[in-house]
Amino acid sequence: MFWPLRVFHPAGSQDWLDYDAAFWRTMHPDHTGVWTITQPNGESRSLRLRCVDDGQQSFDTDPALLGWARYGVTLVAEQPYWEGDPITRAWKLSAPSSFFGAGTGGPPFTISPGSTLAKATIDNPGDIDAWPVWTIFGPTDSVTVGVSGRTVTVPFGVASGAVLTLDTRPSAQTAIDGSGNEFTSQLGSFNFAPVPAGKSVPLSLSLVGAGLVQASLTPLFLRAW
Repeated sequence: MFWPLRVFHPAGSQDWLDYDAAFWRTMHPDHTGVWTITQPNGESRSLRLRCVDDGQQSFDTDPALLGWARYGVTLVAEQPYWEGDPITRAWKLSAPSSFFGAGTGGPPFTISPGSTLAKATIDNPGDIDAWPVWTIFGPTDSVTVGVSGRTVTVPFGVASGAVLTLDTRPSAQTAIDGSGNEFTSQLGSFNFAPVPAGKSVPLSLSLVGAGLVQASLTPLFLRAW
């Protein structure tokens, strides 16, 4: 990425020097920054960048006296796709209701309404396949999550108030709880799958317990708009 830009400050020379120095502190070559483009409709896309070259600008006139300086800044995107606003969905089992007056002369059991888990879907409006991050909020006894039949199984319980995060992105693919403890090796299956670009796909969800399952993905784009 190349930025042709000017740093301008209308006040005195020291004010410009302080302003220019503050800008260049944000261009640290060892730290990544975020460049965000917001469209008129409010949608934002961001690119994570790191400065690799300040253009080695030479000046014919002292920029502190002029109040501005022109630079050509080169940056590198460590992940080359623009990131859209995250998409998050959550599901849980419906509460059971009495079956023909259970407890008041009816049969002594309850039945749950049709679960929304069976109809769960998620959209990926991006240009690139996106890998979901699953968050399980206890209490659960077991959970299965996945995309279009390719599933990851959590065969152990997640306690009430606890959280387990399944990150299926290729750079991670881990299961970590809220305290940073890793449970990846304890998963029952590892069939990680992305959500295809530009698609709305069914999710494969199964939940035993009163907890909640959340899916989140960051759509990736080839352009800023």
